[in-house]
Amino acid sequence: MLSEEFDRRDSNSTPRHQSMPDQVTYSVEEANALLPWVVEQLDAATAAIARSIQLRDEIKRLQGISHSTEGGDVGRQLADASKSAKSELENYTDAMELLSGKSILVRDLVSQLIDFPGELNGQHIWLCWIKGDPKVAHWHNTNTGFASRQPI
Repeated sequence: MLSEEFDRRDSNSTPRHQSMPDQVTYSVEEANALLPWVVEQLDAATAAIARSIQLRDEIKRLQGISHSTEGGDVGRQLADASKSAKSELENYTDAMELLSGKSILVRDLVSQLIDFPGELNGQHIWLCWIKGDPKVAHWHNTNTGFASRQPI
């Protein structure tokens, strides 16, 4: 059975490296154990992008006001909004780098579609998860995508 092959490693083991020296692979248990943290990072990245878009709109609005008035208050608001936008983009970058640092591939941030590198019968595969799935329960080959995912 496929799930036995995926979960043959002890759940407390660290992800092992496959034939590519810097490529970590995860068992299904390891991927599922990471899901709460992964969702936290995805939510942080999504929220940062949403706030960045709001701040971008506010910056445009303030820029329009600053061209039509001489008020220093608008300049301060513009500087504050720009600083906040930069901070949100850093939050986004931080969350995405944390995921990337664990070799987790974000395929689509909006739908929160991600792949964990895995291994099946010595072959590199992707363990696939999308927001709404209760756990990692699908996989696909590295040369296919979400549409070709198969149950574990």
